[in-house]
Amino acid sequence: MQCTSDVCRIIFTIVFPTFGCILGIMVFLSPLPAVLNAVKNNRLGSVNPLPYAMIFGNCIAWFIYALVIKNYYVLIGNMPGILLSLYYMIAAYAIGYAEVKQLEQQQLLEATTGDEREVAEKKMKYLRSFLDPALALMIILVFILEIVSLLIFVTLFPSNPSEYPTLIQKNLIGITCVIILVLFYTSPLSTLVLVIKQRDCSSIDWRLSLTCFFNGGFWAVYGIVIGDGFIWGPNLVGAILAVVQLICICLFPPRLRIESNSEVRLNSVVNS
Repeated sequence: MQCTSDVCRIIFTIVFPTFGCILGIMVFLSPLPAVLNAVKNNRLGSVNPLPYAMIFGNCIAWFIYALVIKNYYVLIGNMPGILLSLYYMIAAYAIGYAEVKQLEQQQLLEATTGDEREVAEKKMKYLRSFLDPALALMIILVFILEIVSLLIFVTLFPSNPSEYPTLIQKNLIGITCVIILVLFYTSPLSTLVLVIKQRDCSSIDWRLSLTCFFNGGFWAVYGIVIGDGFIWGPNLVGAILAVVQLICICLFPPRLRIESNSEVRLNSVVNS
């Protein structure tokens, strides 16, 4: 898409990416109230920590891509997300791990009769399996960091500095950014089965979904204008996925509850 007038050029190459930066920062700030509330109560409750790891990998990858293509809008829009997502991950996983260990100890203390011990063993088995997704997520995060480290190496030590960036190097970094960004946009739907089963979308943060919708839309338009498929492609998918999340929120409004996601899943296993 080519702008034929100065007004068009200003709107689509300056105004749109500027609003995109603002919306991107709003996306990264949107989980903050939920995380601060979890820290205050020392309970995750319905908070889904998976998007935080995806934000971290996404922001680092796009930060590198922005350096390669020399696009300061993309650079500025992703810088705050690196620090914020680090805080979210540290806080959420510390609280979540403590929650699971507390539940595990509680089941052991409450098991007095043979039947209760059998139920406790069932719950203990589930609790141990509950830790596996967290471990898998950390493995995914380490994998992302390894890929990002490779991208940093490619960026800092190009094969031919005089012609940097080459098409191969740009495509390698761009494809990685697309993959991680799509993972980020889909991560809030990781609890979709639980949402449908419980008819409760408390685990989907409406602030994150709403800001992802506007953010994805703005960056998709900007990517189309500058002709960068690595920018408009995943952001268009993200805007569509955000609509899916918002529809889920409308169909299954969040209910006020004090149980954490682990307790909800645990009770559903025991009662099944």
